[in-house]
Amino acid sequence: MKYIDLKNEDHFKLYGSIALEDEGYRRLLKEDRDKIREFNKDVAYLATNSSGIQARFKTNSAKINVKVTIDSVANMNHMSALGQCGLDLYVYDKNFNEYVFHNSTVYNSKLTEYEYDLGRFETNEDKELILNLPLYMGAKQIEVGIEDDAYLI
Repeated sequence: MKYIDLKNEDHFKLYGSIALEDEGYRRLLKEDRDKIREFNKDVAYLATNSSGIQARFKTNSAKINVKVTIDSVANMNHMSALGQCGLDLYVYDKNFNEYVFHNSTVYNSKLTEYEYDLGRFETNEDKELILNLPLYMGAKQIEVGIEDDAYLI
């Protein structure tokens, strides 16, 4: 497997945030979060989450892995770690003419770094994918792994 940083613009198109040039994956720029913190620290904290950010890419790899580093361990007692800190993968289905759910990360909620086998496919045919980032947690680093002989654009 070879791993490629999600911020690599030659391979991924990122959507859903104005802070994509900042470190990690956040909803708002650090300077905006600092201003908001003066008035409402809870809203400023929520702006550190990666909710709404997605990566779109194409590959012919029959296997998709992810390596993820998040800000903190899952800490919500009313939501699973997957709902708070997980990623989910959607694949474009030509028959339905839309993206359909393929898989979600399931990991030990006591970890801030995890690796997960997010997708296995029967063939090495071209596929279009969307990777949705965590809802209620910021991500520091995300890498997508594909087979050594596969392409990713």
